[in-house]
Amino acid sequence: MNEIETLVELADKLALDFASLEIVKKYKQLKKEVETDPYLTKIKNERETLQASIKHLDKDKQQETIKRCKQLEDEYQNSPLVVNLKWAKEEIFNLIEPLTQAKL
Repeated sequence: MNEIETLVELADKLALDFASLEIVKKYKQLKKEVETDPYLTKIKNERETLQASIKHLDKDKQQETIKRCKQLEDEYQNSPLVVNLKWAKEEIFNLIEPLTQAKL
């Protein structure tokens, strides 16, 4: 086995080991929960529908709709599931940062 094959093999093992970490499993679980949560889906769909309608509204209605969109976005982003998902994502980035900084 030459040096490149050895490096590729080590990289593959690293990827498998990384995927088996508890924080990665937790992130995947939280991501699925966020994507399938009925309340979060409702908020997201309502915000997207409102955003799509903004350009067809008069100025007063636009401001009102923008305000409602911001409220919905805040509600979504401050949901415990989304907060936990962001935390797990940050933890994963902290784990891989040394590898990305090494620039092999």
